[in-house]
Amino acid sequence: MDSDTINRTFTKAYNDIVKAYDAADETNQVELRQCIAQARALLAEHAIPRYHSIKTQLLLVSMLPDVDEAAALLRDADIMFRVLCTQHRKGEDAEIDEGLDELSAAIEDLRTKLHAEQAGEAEESEEGSTN
Repeated sequence: MDSDTINRTFTKAYNDIVKAYDAADETNQVELRQCIAQARALLAEHAIPRYHSIKTQLLLVSMLPDVDEAAALLRDADIMFRVLCTQHRKGEDAEIDEGLDELSAAIEDLRTKLHAEQAGEAEESEEGSTN
């Protein structure tokens, strides 16, 4: 398979997961678990390009109910992102630059949200231990 076919295949698979996740009822744990399983299966594909792997990891971070697991996955995605950045010089390809900027913003956004969730959990834990 050529790289365009591989990219189209993984883009479609990723978009299908996003569509299912967006359509899922937040209270329906079965639908959420199915979306998580689909994302994990996509990540397990050996041919997944780094870009698609990072995007899928970030999607999975937003779906996972376990904040610690999500934070660990976000760290992995950030490491893979940094590796990907070393392979492309900024300014050589506007399309690649745009994709990398999108990933960088998504990583920072999720990092901020996870820190807030972790702080909230720590605060709840402290309140529970003082009662």
